Amino acid sequence: MENKIRVILVEDEPFWQNNISKYINKENDIEVVRIIDNGPDAVEATRSLEFDVILMDLNLSRANLDGLMAIRALSQAGHKVIALTAIKEQEVIAQSFESGAVNFINKSSLVDILRAIRDAHMNQIYIHPDGSEVLRKEYLKEIRLSKVLTPSERLVYDLRSRGLNKTQIAEQLHKSISTIKKQIRFVKDKLKEQGISF
Repeated sequence: MENKIRVILVEDEPFWQNNISKYINKENDIEVVRIIDNGPDAVEATRSLEFDVILMDLNLSRANLDGLMAIRALSQAGHKVIALTAIKEQEVIAQSFESGAVNFINKSSLVDILRAIRDAHMNQIYIHPDGSEVLRKEYLKEIRLSKVLTPSERLVYDLRSRGLNKTQIAEQLHKSISTIKKQIRFVKDKLKEQGISF
């Protein structure tokens, strides 16, 4: 069949490289055109390789979640990346989408990868159940945050969530540390009432 959907598989474990590529290559309309075992090489390969969709493992080369950095770089370049991993933590799923993944599939749901590839290629929005529940929760949380926090409190919340301490937040927002301490306390109190951890 002509015009197959061309897939780059970014995966460092030979077992998964072999099984995923065999599974995909059985299809008449999809083929794995390259297997790459790390993020930087994947980013580099996309500059010269013709492809349609990237399947990206999140833990590559024994580095902790280094696939997320590759997803960010590839999605910013306009490529369609599907996160494919054995990780099930909600925070990691959310980070995958924040980094630009168009879908998230756990390796235990490998049978669903074919639909995800076809959907991504056709620019169709279908989020696999492995990721959709987390997205729903994040969306609802965003709505609640926008209702209870003022814009200035939301800034403090976002900076704190990114790991900045009180001093760093004060410097970034050009406020005193005592003002930031008060705002953090207000934010914590408001979120506690909503059952949102901070």
